Amino acid sequence: MLIKPGLWRPIVGIDAFDLREHEIDITPWLPILCDGNEHSFEIKVAGINDDGGTTGALTKTVGNSWYVTGKIFVWLDSPSSITSGTQPTIVLPQPQITLSQSYTQNATGANQTLSYSTLVTRSLSISSIVKTQQGTSAETWTQSLSYSNYGSFADQGNIQINDFMTSGYEISTGVYPYSSSYKYPLYANTTVIVDPSGNFSISANLSHGLLLETYGNSIYPSGLESFSSHPGTNDNLSSYSGSYLRTVQNGTAYYFSSPSTGTGISFGSTEQDFVFGAANPGISEELYTRDVAAANGTVVRDKETLLGVVVGDYAGPNPPIKGIGPQGAAGSPKEAIGRGPGQSKPALAQGGGGV
Repeated sequence: MLIKPGLWRPIVGIDAFDLREHEIDITPWLPILCDGNEHSFEIKVAGINDDGGTTGALTKTVGNSWYVTGKIFVWLDSPSSITSGTQPTIVLPQPQITLSQSYTQNATGANQTLSYSTLVTRSLSISSIVKTQQGTSAETWTQSLSYSNYGSFADQGNIQINDFMTSGYEISTGVYPYSSSYKYPLYANTTVIVDPSGNFSISANLSHGLLLETYGNSIYPSGLESFSSHPGTNDNLSSYSGSYLRTVQNGTAYYFSSPSTGTGISFGSTEQDFVFGAANPGISEELYTRDVAAANGTVVRDKETLLGVVVGDYAGPNPPIKGIGPQGAAGSPKEAIGRGPGQSKPALAQGGGGV
């Protein structure tokens, strides 16, 4: 959904510029991949065909544009060594999809409210015995994913709420064990109020975050590398097997427009807390933090700590609320938030944001 620009300027959404790549361990497939034949890998984006009831099925195609890429990391033995092993044992159930929807109508028969939910879960596992130049090992990769989205439209769509969560964990066991767990929570609330003269206001609230823990031999840097030789780092840092990252962003935004005069006002504020540290299961050590706040397009607070020492601390006054001229004011709520048929939407300007 597109939410008020005041939520994203100058602090952008989490992962806006550094979307994390996903890691899939194909080690259990090596006995097949090393058979001398050509093999292909495929990444698909799938949606859900809603049956109008309580369940659905994955689609083979989705609308709009999705750009996906992939890369394979390979570690080679000597040219004379050939990797072999057993055929993979694959546990690959279909996703469990649970849907719900309900609505109410007013006295005229028009739809008044709509509530819906989408729940999708799946766990899979691939395992095999792999024989390499380094020896024989039992390799298993397990993944469990969960997606939930609870939404509601009230007052004929003028009040819209989404409560969303994507979470999962992955475990690779064998010669190079690795595990990762992650959560992406998001809550958004938009309220539109239209008065009899046609003036309208839009208020939006947003809270979303990322919680990530990684242990073992990930192919990607853990983030701890930057601290291993940094002055003041705890000498026991090498005893930690993983790292954690927690960040939460909260924002509010308000927009008022008077179509008859072509003027309006818009303001908003966003704050984000970021914490990174070393971790063992149940134990952690904070290494870096950053706390940033912005109001009306200007950063008003920015505090950083490194290894418990404040390395940056800025505080400034809140900037004044500015009006919007005739060319910047929207003619309708739908045009302002990009929902529904409304009017034609202009191309997004560089630096814009949305979810």
